Amino acid sequence: MDLKSIKNFVAIAENGSISKAARELHISQPPLTKQMQNLEEELNATLFERTTKGVQLTGKGKILYRRALSLIAFSESISNELNSTSGNTINMSIISSSSAFSIMLIEKYLLQNEANFSISEGVTFNLLESLERHMTDLIIIRTPFDMDKDFEYVQLTDDELVVVGKPELFSSSSGTVSFDELYQLPLMSARRWISHIEKHIPETHGKLHFKFMCDDTRTALSFASRGMCISLVPKSTIDSSFSNESLVMKQIAHNFTKTSLFLVYDKKHICSDASRKFIDFIKSTMKTKDNNK
Repeated sequence: MDLKSIKNFVAIAENGSISKAARELHISQPPLTKQMQNLEEELNATLFERTTKGVQLTGKGKILYRRALSLIAFSESISNELNSTSGNTINMSIISSSSAFSIMLIEKYLLQNEANFSISEGVTFNLLESLERHMTDLIIIRTPFDMDKDFEYVQLTDDELVVVGKPELFSSSSGTVSFDELYQLPLMSARRWISHIEKHIPETHGKLHFKFMCDDTRTALSFASRGMCISLVPKSTIDSSFSNESLVMKQIAHNFTKTSLFLVYDKKHICSDASRKFIDFIKSTMKTKDNNK
């Protein structure tokens, strides 16, 4: 299974047609078809289903597609690093809700250092897996997650989940929303928060009803900004992204939904000296911040 075959597989998957992919790749269709047949034989898996309109991925094909995107991105990251004129690329991966904080760290770092950054985004589980497979040097993710790996964990923030939405959707002007009021609101949340929230709801209350669920905090904020719902999101994402919009932010009663950003890395497998230097900078920044409290 070579990288060229993987890239061609992705082209077919995204075009939904072998003939369209062949034209895009500037090769003839028969050798491309044969290449995919060889790939299916090598993996002992059927990757495509033929339809009247072209091809579509099977269940196993979808698994390979997700992995293929990671492999191609990793390959491109290696190529960019090796071909960098300065040779000081920092390889990092972040979750979307950490982007504002991550940008702040990078901005501070570049005030005193010269470096290139190769930044990937993904969900917490996949980023932990990428770190374990040595596909990235450091990740910035948010609790809750299992700290059961032999990694180094550095807490970066002490954040909390809050609700945000148009003021007319709330029944009061108070800065806090009660559990009872939550049950009356059209709620939206990223899926990863729902089980975390339900664990901390008092036993006297039932499960909350979420009118909308999504995978990304930015989507939840976009829905809230259009007045469609009240979204539960990390507080830090609102300050940076929606400070000028006509939204109100409220804390949840009893402040039960704590969440923190963490820097996570494997000190035994940091490929880039530049990444190691950046990690030291982050740790130093956090230590200075703690000392100034």
